[in-house]
Amino acid sequence: MLSILQACADCVETRASRCAHGVAVRSGLALERDVGNALVDTYGKCGDLTAAMRAFNAMPGKDVLTWNSMIGALGMNGRAPDALALLDRMEREGDDNVRPNGVTMLAVLSACAHGGLVEEGMTHFERMTATYSLQPQVEHLSCVVDMLARVGDLEGATKIIEERMLSATSGSLAAAWSVLLSACRSHGNCEVGRDAACRVLELEPDNSAGYLMSISMPGGEQAWIRWLMRERRVKVTSGHSVVQVGQEAHRFVSWDGCHLHRAQVYSMLGFALSKVCHLMNTTDNCMETV
Repeated sequence: MLSILQACADCVETRASRCAHGVAVRSGLALERDVGNALVDTYGKCGDLTAAMRAFNAMPGKDVLTWNSMIGALGMNGRAPDALALLDRMEREGDDNVRPNGVTMLAVLSACAHGGLVEEGMTHFERMTATYSLQPQVEHLSCVVDMLARVGDLEGATKIIEERMLSATSGSLAAAWSVLLSACRSHGNCEVGRDAACRVLELEPDNSAGYLMSISMPGGEQAWIRWLMRERRVKVTSGHSVVQVGQEAHRFVSWDGCHLHRAQVYSMLGFALSKVCHLMNTTDNCMETV
């Protein structure tokens, strides 16, 4: 049952998750703690927060993993205030064996980063040591970098990387600098962006993502970066997404015009975008992007 639920979560398959849940109920496994935790995690990854909360509340005995799964589910689905409220509930209702741990705080910081709750996020980051006696790990620091960078505090994010991530692996450092580079592109900060780009290309010279972000930076040195890609023989990996329609999964690759129903897909995309642009009263500008 745990393997089936894990597969449903990996495939983000809500219908199959509900079927597996029904099997668990009929076989008397739904109230087992491990199965209950898996149900909360699976429904959360599928975006069905109502079902996730129902499974969460139905569990007679909740451990740290149960609370972490539900807090993480709320955070990843844009419900940051609810995630923080659930943390407070965890502290009130949990016994001595159920205390926030590093995974809990990682879920909380991630929720704050995606929800734009910088003040609350920094407060909980400071509480890690002061209240819970937890030492921030690289993952927590990366979340703080992401949180600050998203709201434009690029100097604060840079300071975290340079002063508190000295012991991080090259992969973790590259990920943190990539987050900062992406934020610099969004906020139009070329000065910090150039430094972040140099760090990313130095740490991951074979990864095309850093080059592509650097090329898209306003005021960047596009010609030099393209030359560097050719010199290092960097291969660009096309991004893709998978959409399930009925029982069939459809794979869409960037700039790929080979899909069987591409005409209908692009027609519907244009129609949807025109509706959005009409609501925004910027039809002419928006339709230039179609």
